[in-house]
Amino acid sequence: MIKPINKDSTDILKNKFTLIYILNCIDILFTYTLLKTGDFYEANFIMQPIVSNAFLSILVKVILPAALIYMLFFYLKEAKFTSLKLCNFFINIVVLIYLMINFLHVYYIINIFSNL
Repeated sequence: MIKPINKDSTDILKNKFTLIYILNCIDILFTYTLLKTGDFYEANFIMQPIVSNAFLSILVKVILPAALIYMLFFYLKEAKFTSLKLCNFFINIVVLIYLMINFLHVYYIINIFSNL
């Protein structure tokens, strides 16, 4: 059952942010794996110039999000109820998007290995 957001549910939001971070890190691993095949390209036009540089990719997809989420954890303690509710809504959308992206990556990787 989905519990309503209240002032004491910042732990739930922290867990969702952690999930987004994990899915983000998995996304860059899958992206690199698929790009190495030569049959795929980066669909995100913002990330296209970044994925060609491993250092920039790690910075943009791993280090910066970790720092932002860490700072956000402090903000959640002081957030008002309406902000928490809005934050939860958008977090749920982002989680769904990242799940779809990662499932797509898994689908492509399974197809690659099944064609070998």
